[in-house]
Amino acid sequence: FTLSINDERFGAEVVDCVWSIVSPCSNGLYTAQYTCYDAGKMYIYVYFLKDKIHDSPFTSIVKRGSMYGPKSKAKGKGLSEAQVGEPSYFTILSYDQFGNKVSLCQNKTSFSVILTSNHPVVYGSLLNCTEGNFL
Repeated sequence: FTLSINDERFGAEVVDCVWSIVSPCSNGLYTAQYTCYDAGKMYIYVYFLKDKIHDSPFTSIVKRGSMYGPKSKAKGKGLSEAQVGEPSYFTILSYDQFGNKVSLCQNKTSFSVILTSNHPVVYGSLLNCTEGNFL
């Protein structure tokens, strides 16, 4: 058997998916496994020798993972400057562990925003979330 996975965005074989035949044939059944590291709509082509099996290709929607702190980013003016007595803002951009943009909002209590200086520690808070971006 041959398995190839194509991404509709590029029309080419996806290198960010790994597949293998997991189990040897048992009563005519094979088990295949694949792991993708990129989100999107994928087409799975299964061949026996050079012929596609019935109903191949199959469509699979690979969903993004949960937000992963080490891959997520922050940007905005509030990270580099502030005005006394005025609120400062920055945005947190959510990414999963493989660098895919996360569009779902996480629980605000999962975050800590702490500012330190020569003065007492100040704790900040998240205001809102839009498509996985926090303000």
